[in-house]
Amino acid sequence: MGRVRTKTVKKAARVIIEKYYTRLGNDFHTNKRVSALDQEIIEVDPDTKEMLKLLDFGSLSNLQVTQPTVGMNFKTPRGAV
Repeated sequence: MGRVRTKTVKKAARVIIEKYYTRLGNDFHTNKRVSALDQEIIEVDPDTKEMLKLLDFGSLSNLQVTQPTVGMNFKTPRGAV
């Protein structure tokens, strides 16, 4: 299945702990709602939204699904600066 805790997940967890340290406790179901109190718009791709729904975070109303860019070529032509 691969690595479950990638750098991105670890970084997000670190930010949540720094930001909400005083409100976090030992109860998972309470903790998963703590960061949802901030109503910032979070942009996620469709796969991430599906994963969050499977992890019981589907009730977050501040998720905005963005479509992945398909067919973009990031290579620069030879001789271009």
